[in-house]
Amino acid sequence: MSKSPRPVSGSHRLNKSLFAAGTQCAKRLHQEFHDPDSVPAPSESRQALAEVGRRLTEMAREGFPRAQRIEHEQHDEAVAETRAVLDAASGVAVFDAAFERDGVEVRCDIVLPGREPNQLDIFEVKSGTKVKPRHVMDIALQIWVIEGSGYTVGSASVLHLDAEYRHSGSKTYPVHKLFKNVDVTKKARRRKRRIPDLIENFQHVLDDDTTLDLPMGTWCINPIPCGYLEKCSAAAPPNQLLELPELTPAQESSLHQEGIETIEQISTETTSLTRTQRRVLRALETGSLMVDPTVHEEFETVIFPLCFMATSLSLQVLPRFAHSRPWQQLPYLWSAHILHEDGRIEQRSFVSATEQDPRGEFLSRFLEGIDDLGTVFTWSRAFLPCVRQVMEDVSELREEAKAVLQMDPVELDSQVRQGIYHPAMRGDFSLFEVRDALVGARTRGEGIVDDEGARSAYERLLNSRTRSTTRNKLQAELLAYGAARSAAMLEIYQAIANAK
Repeated sequence: MSKSPRPVSGSHRLNKSLFAAGTQCAKRLHQEFHDPDSVPAPSESRQALAEVGRRLTEMAREGFPRAQRIEHEQHDEAVAETRAVLDAASGVAVFDAAFERDGVEVRCDIVLPGREPNQLDIFEVKSGTKVKPRHVMDIALQIWVIEGSGYTVGSASVLHLDAEYRHSGSKTYPVHKLFKNVDVTKKARRRKRRIPDLIENFQHVLDDDTTLDLPMGTWCINPIPCGYLEKCSAAAPPNQLLELPELTPAQESSLHQEGIETIEQISTETTSLTRTQRRVLRALETGSLMVDPTVHEEFETVIFPLCFMATSLSLQVLPRFAHSRPWQQLPYLWSAHILHEDGRIEQRSFVSATEQDPRGEFLSRFLEGIDDLGTVFTWSRAFLPCVRQVMEDVSELREEAKAVLQMDPVELDSQVRQGIYHPAMRGDFSLFEVRDALVGARTRGEGIVDDEGARSAYERLLNSRTRSTTRNKLQAELLAYGAARSAAMLEIYQAIANAK
């Protein structure tokens, strides 16, 4: 029989969100519990994903037509309402069922009365296309709380999007095809054994203000980037271990045990360092750009005119167009800066500015844009897989997609990540950060300045209610953003090519 930890003290209780915070980072848990107002507002993309998650939960619930929703927001009242509904033994599913045990409270997406008295089957809705370890831990916590509240859990399942689902293009979705039901009862029960110790540890964390002095680490970005990442990074010393590329948790733990907190403290004699990590150490030691000879060798084989092709993709968690699937990336914008052998530079671009499926026009215009060019440089590891997906899913676009795949581009982002480093990059290999490190920081001006802003603008273009004047403005801003990205690629290439 599992032990019960002492109840959480104070006016707050642990819930699923705080539990998830604690499993990622002790500092995050401490701040979210004691100072909930300090929690950074989620990014626009995180808010959009949360909204999709809420929509998917409601869609999944359509598969349980006989149901009752727990309406109370206040947890104690919701627990009482849940018990009253379950005690009525009406056999209906319960949405947002509330349970509490030892100061830990949970709300469940879908609870279904089981075959035995006081037995419940629980369903958790997730927007991904597979069950992840954190999903199983979420279910394990629910089982632990429910079974400490006088019930037993017969089965526990995750309802997630089916990666094999192909959308018809309609405005409705067949729930029985869109979702996949995965039984995780056995896995969750194994994880459930850890719950009491985890909660007891969390309580020690909440009582210890020195938790706020803990260093940053790989857990800051795994399994998802922490909301406090920017705040903690600003207060952290320069060249912290988190900025070391290819840092593994095992390597990180070993370095911490040696009292090493910054990259400069790492000895070049450390045998576990990768080639990339050694390049970082040399760059910090010399204070200058380090370029692996293989990068220059790659650049020596290029054929002019060179094309620096920046592409933008729109992530569609819930498929929108015919022959599309969950979590599919759709290409909608490209911009090319073209460098001729005599030094001339020209620019070409395209953006899908309608609410229609962008894939066909994107591919045809893309092929037109590179038809008379030599070596093509790209900066998106997701672009070619996206095109391969189009080739598989849309038969009428197969030849165009195949032609794009045959261009054999130089992946400039991979060349940078695997072959160069400048101290000013501070472990950040994103396009504009690399450009700024190599040629100096630039003011990006007004309008769209990052991928998140571009995706938001494109979502507005997909909305048929967007006015024509707004549509024209968004189109111009997207084209300007694409041009800024392809220009940055050209500058990065020139800086590396001219480096001695």
